Amino acid sequence: MEIRIRVLAGQTEESEFLFRDFPVTIGRRLDNHITIADPSVSRYHCQIVQLGGGLRVVDLGSQNGILVNENPVLQGVLSHGDILSIGGAKLVVEAAQPLELPADAPAGASEPTRINHELNGMETVSLDPTEAIYLRRHPSADATRAERALWLLFQLCRAVGERTSPEDAQVQLIERLFEAIPAERGAVVLADRAGEPPSAVLTRSRETGPTEFEISRAVLAQVLQENRAFLRTRIADQREAMPRTMIADQVESALAVPLIVAGRTIGMLYLDTRKPGAKLDEGHLQLATAAGATAAATIESLRRQDMLRERARVVDEQTREDAEMPLVGESPAVADLRELAKRRALDDRPVLICGPVGSEGIRLAQWIHVNSSRREGPFVRVRCEGRDQGEVCRELFGEGRRADGARALPLLEAAYGGTVVIQGMQSMNDGGNSKLVRLLETGAIERRAGAERIPVNVRLILVWEGPSDHVGLKGSLGDHLSAKLGEALEIPALDDRPGDIPAIALRIAQQAALEAGRGKPLLAPGVIAVLRRSAWPANLTQLRGVIERAEAERTSDSIEIDDLPEEILESGPGRVGGYHQRVFEARRKVLLDALDRTGGNFSEAAELLEINRTYLHRLIRNLEMKDDIARRYS
Repeated sequence: MEIRIRVLAGQTEESEFLFRDFPVTIGRRLDNHITIADPSVSRYHCQIVQLGGGLRVVDLGSQNGILVNENPVLQGVLSHGDILSIGGAKLVVEAAQPLELPADAPAGASEPTRINHELNGMETVSLDPTEAIYLRRHPSADATRAERALWLLFQLCRAVGERTSPEDAQVQLIERLFEAIPAERGAVVLADRAGEPPSAVLTRSRETGPTEFEISRAVLAQVLQENRAFLRTRIADQREAMPRTMIADQVESALAVPLIVAGRTIGMLYLDTRKPGAKLDEGHLQLATAAGATAAATIESLRRQDMLRERARVVDEQTREDAEMPLVGESPAVADLRELAKRRALDDRPVLICGPVGSEGIRLAQWIHVNSSRREGPFVRVRCEGRDQGEVCRELFGEGRRADGARALPLLEAAYGGTVVIQGMQSMNDGGNSKLVRLLETGAIERRAGAERIPVNVRLILVWEGPSDHVGLKGSLGDHLSAKLGEALEIPALDDRPGDIPAIALRIAQQAALEAGRGKPLLAPGVIAVLRRSAWPANLTQLRGVIERAEAERTSDSIEIDDLPEEILESGPGRVGGYHQRVFEARRKVLLDALDRTGGNFSEAAELLEINRTYLHRLIRNLEMKDDIARRYS
């Protein structure tokens, strides 16, 4: 079959084309058989295919469609003399021989078609994603509500997927829903568990954009606990049954849906309107639920990315802080220790760090390494306590062989150019101590009873727990070792510097909060008083454990007394008499008054006190009120 296509209008390379092979593709790209230089023409707009003895023109999903004799078609039969309108181009089809027509199809007639229509001889269909019919900017004017909702969900997927922060994704979720739901205000509340305060709240207004308004805690608790969406209408007519915040804001209709990711509820999407007579309906609830499900995973993913970036920043920040300040505090002993550590870091001599149990001397050793000329070399840490000392010696000095028979490379040799920290020196036996003394004297390790001497290039830092004048070495070894090590860096006990405890505790709390992806906390005055009065036999290790547990329990911007572990509270001064007794009784009275006003309803009492229910129960436990409340409201 042979056809000729003449160009009546439009920008093409030729004024006429002759074809004997099919299909013939027409579009804006240069690899089409007929290229039309027109922005209204899609890259691959349509094609002419041979079916038996006839021809058809088939739309390839173009954005602006095709016309056959001014009739729009998706798939149309062609006859001799038919005019194709493609964008601004007009093409006339001329056949060298008569074309067969279906008995029921006049020339140019359009026929029902589907995406999977059969195209004779066609192997590949190319489509510019920006020209996909489902991603067009707006649905048609006669589109149904379901079609418009589907279009909005497509647009939401694209918009949220292009965001780079969880806040931007939340804004897109609310703003897109404003296009289809007659809500005045919207909010996304992120909270990992019911009863806990929200970790993030973003609120928007249709008219003003960013805004602030209060979200009912009862609504949030219901959504997070039940994992169900709900719609409330005619709120003004049900004042007694509705949350106080909704009544106070004169809300007419409201809906809330859970944001669920992998079966876990991460928060809530909330929309409401205060316009008299305005009403949100079940269709709006269905759409909001689908939109929330569509956006939740992206929001959570972006939030986790932010958290990981923040954790990385914390690690970098902590590394810098450790490099600048190995010990926190302004007591004279710590200030002197910092100055001595700075001097010792600049030379290359071995270092002795000692302190009481839990003084975390390893952190000072790391600081010295980072600030020394060996900072680019390895930092090797060897623990002595709780281990077989023969094994420790073999690890350090390389006595013996590996399983494959090769000589074991000692750590002191493998750490060439770096620093080796031996932690828990008080546990090392006499043989190991003797080897260390010879290493410090000669700069080499001995093997095979002194027959072989291997020079090493490391800086040695010894860390042990106990006063520096009782290092636990036998006989004269202690004197020899002390002479080689010079002045010890002795970390003072916490009980000897209580004024440093608040600064240390705050740093531990803020580091723990940032690692968990939470905001930096403060320490309540009562907490500082308790920490300063408490005994710390295990020093920094014990304080770190207490503060990290308290930070995990925190439900407000500050660590409060009730967040501290019970053993710390019990170890402090009693509550009987004086200021602490009066504070204790006053707190009990505040809680009982709130419970009396709400008839013993814990949720309403928590809302009245502007705290969450989990914290209310903890207060009841710590203030020893369980039995009183049980009797009072039984």
